[in-house]
Amino acid sequence: MDKNTTLIIAVVAIVAIAAVAAFAIANNGNGGGSSPDDDRTYTIDTQLRVFGNADNNDYLNDADLAFIKSINDGKTKWSSSENPLADANADGKVDSKDYDLVKDFLDGKEGTMYYVDWNNKKSSVEYPLTRALDDGYIHVSFSTGLDWLTILGLYDKVAWMSNGDIGPSDLDTNLYPGIDKVKEIKSMMITNDSYEPMLKDKIKITMGDQRFYESAFLTTVENNYDKYDLNVIKLPMNRAHGDITWLDTFITLGAMFNLQEKTKAYIQYVEKVEETVIKAVVDADVGSLTYIMPYYAPGYGLNPLYVDAHGTGDVVLADVYTVEMLPLYNGVSVYTSDGFDAVDIENIKKYNPDVLIIASFGYATSKSTTTEDYFEDVTDIAEEFRNIGYDGQIVSIAFENCTMAGPSFILSLASILWPDAFDEDEAWEIMYEYYHDFTNYKGSMADLKASKFAVWEYLD
Repeated sequence: MDKNTTLIIAVVAIVAIAAVAAFAIANNGNGGGSSPDDDRTYTIDTQLRVFGNADNNDYLNDADLAFIKSINDGKTKWSSSENPLADANADGKVDSKDYDLVKDFLDGKEGTMYYVDWNNKKSSVEYPLTRALDDGYIHVSFSTGLDWLTILGLYDKVAWMSNGDIGPSDLDTNLYPGIDKVKEIKSMMITNDSYEPMLKDKIKITMGDQRFYESAFLTTVENNYDKYDLNVIKLPMNRAHGDITWLDTFITLGAMFNLQEKTKAYIQYVEKVEETVIKAVVDADVGSLTYIMPYYAPGYGLNPLYVDAHGTGDVVLADVYTVEMLPLYNGVSVYTSDGFDAVDIENIKKYNPDVLIIASFGYATSKSTTTEDYFEDVTDIAEEFRNIGYDGQIVSIAFENCTMAGPSFILSLASILWPDAFDEDEAWEIMYEYYHDFTNYKGSMADLKASKFAVWEYLD
C-alpha cells in the first residue's frame, strides 16, 4: 500500500511513490536507553500508526513478532529511526516486553495500545476498542467516520454526530440507514456543555478532525481521562494533516478495534485502483494536466470563489489529495494554513488551467438535495465560468466522496480527462464495486451512473 497515492508525472519520467518510506524519530537514541518523555515528537511516515507495527506495513501481525524476536535475539540491530514502532510499549527500547505485548494484541487480550497522533505525539487507547462498546457507543464528526465504521461493521454503534454543515438528520438514509435516529451536536465545535449529554448516553469513543477540537473540551477530557472513561481518537478525518490521511486513520482504527480482517479488503481495493492508474499512465504515456478546484456548497457565492489547493500550512483537503492520485497539478497556490483561499472568479481565465474540477459539498450524502438540484447548480456554476471566457474542460465531483469513496471515482474522472488511456466501463465497474462491497448502497449500475456519486462532466 503506497503511503502517498499521488502520482508525480515529470516531463520525461513517471515516478510512483515508494511503498516503503524512510522513517525518522526526533530526540530518540538507537535503543536500550531510558524511558522516553511523553512530550516527545515522532516524525513517522507509515499508515498503520500503532506501536507494535515493527515492520512498518499496513498490518499488525506475526511478521511484527518475528521482527521483534530477531531484535531480541541479536540477529537484527534495532534502529529507532527506521523501525520506531517496534518499541510496542514505547519505553525507549525493544525487548521481550514488546514481543509479549504484540502477542497479546494478536490474541485479542486487553491492554493499552499506543499510537502516534495528529500532533505526532504518543497517545493511547484501550485495546481492543471493541471492549469500550460492550456497554458504550461512538461519537463521530462527518460522514467519513460513518464510512469507516460501516466497513468495520460498527455503524450501529454511532449514537452522536457533530453537524459539520450536514448533520445526521439531513443524511440520506439510503446510504446511512437509521442515521436520523442519531443525536446531533448542532455545532462543528464540541464544548464541555455539549459533551455532558453524550456522557449520559455512554459515549466511550469520540472521533473528529483536529480543527474542530479547538476548544477547552479536548484538554478537559484528556486531563481527566479516568473520570470521563473516554477514548479520544486524535487522527484526521476529512483532511490530511502533514502526511497523515484519513486512510491512515482507517488502517490504524482496524488495529485498534482488532478488526484488521475488515480493513484488509478495502486496502486491497485501493491497491488495485492505484495499480490500474499507474499501468494506464505508463502504458499510454499520459501527460499531466493543470487544474483549479473551486469549492461550492448550496448558498455559497462565486465572488470571491474559494479554491482548494496546497496551502502554506500542513493541511491538505480531501478533494485535493484525492484528485492528485492522477497526473493533475494545481494551477493556483493559496496562502492560508488550512488548504483553501479566496480567488476572484475573473482570475480563473488568467490562470487558464486545463480543467476546472468543481468540488460540490452538501449534495451527494444529503437527502434534501436531489440529483436534479445538483446538476442544475453545477450547470449554473459552469456557465458562469464560460461567461468569463474560460474554455477548458469542466467537471464536478462530490466533496463528501473524496475520502473513502475517492479511489472509486478517480478512474471515472480519468476516463473523462484521458479517454484514450482509461477505460470508462472498467472505471464504472470499479466504482460500483466500492458502493456494493463497502457501503449500504443498494442501487444498480444504472442507478449509480445517474446518482450524485458519479463524476459529472459539463458539455456546452
